[in-house]
Amino acid sequence: MWWICVIFLIIGLSYWLYRRFYFGKFSSDYQKIKTLLRNYPLVQKVFIENDWLPNYYPLESLWQVNTLAVTSGALAICTDMTPQGLAVSQHFILLSAYCHSFQHCSLLLLFDRYDRRLLKTVPLSGRPHVGGLAIDVSEEKIWLTLNNGNVATIGLADLLAFPDQATEPIAYEKVYDLPEIPRAAYLAIHDQELIVGTFEKEHQGFYGRYALENLESPAVKKGAIVSKAQAITFYQDYCLVAQSFGPRSSHVYLFSMAQFEQGDLVEAAALVTLKFPPYLEQITVFQDQLYLVFESGASAYRQKTRPIEAILVLSLKSLMPSIS
Repeated sequence: MWWICVIFLIIGLSYWLYRRFYFGKFSSDYQKIKTLLRNYPLVQKVFIENDWLPNYYPLESLWQVNTLAVTSGALAICTDMTPQGLAVSQHFILLSAYCHSFQHCSLLLLFDRYDRRLLKTVPLSGRPHVGGLAIDVSEEKIWLTLNNGNVATIGLADLLAFPDQATEPIAYEKVYDLPEIPRAAYLAIHDQELIVGTFEKEHQGFYGRYALENLESPAVKKGAIVSKAQAITFYQDYCLVAQSFGPRSSHVYLFSMAQFEQGDLVEAAALVTLKFPPYLEQITVFQDQLYLVFESGASAYRQKTRPIEAILVLSLKSLMPSIS
């Protein structure tokens, strides 16, 4: 009957308008981000043209968040959290953060990927920097960097079932020591390998490639990477590396997979260099979209630059048109 079609049409149009208003160009957050990106015209253009909604995830909930005090273990509210790691799956956005004043436990924050709701905050044991995150959906595990050369796993089911207002941190499923990596700053999963790398301010860093099925063994291969590297991720036949430190512009470098195999991810070898706002942390790829998180909105940095207080989502096909 025709009137049923009209009802569904009205419902569909209303839902489209709602998402455009709440997530898109009519929202004040969207307009603020658009303005903040004006000094990065390519990034601003791709952000504006991205049809995926939501194309940003506000982080206001991170600036005053429930966690645990490190010394007493008591429930506490932290206003000093600093976002670091970022991972994306079909249904979730996972963000890590540490307390800049070192008074509170580091956190994992789980967001709904479709409606941006903060589903839960999960305290971690101690104060790990948690600069790298990855979701291994096939094994139902979360991978994260801790301190020094340690990485750990958390069961995805354990994360989803973790109770609200818990008085103890979530337990790690397993902790791995990677002696070849003195300080694990970031990680990624690619082609049955765990890639873990270092952050070096004054000179090139390096990364190790470890077989997921045998992390007790030494790195399969090692390679050089740009100084001040914050993240590594992969898209089609390319490798992307984020570089950032301080209030100057950040960069994302594009390399071929041949360069990755050769261990040659240095600035001079980059195929493409893209400029981004300062204080870029982890970047990750999911379904042709590049997800980026910045620490500039945290209390320690927001007075030093124009803060990006959101996770941004950019179309890789628009950002790098040469990629088909």
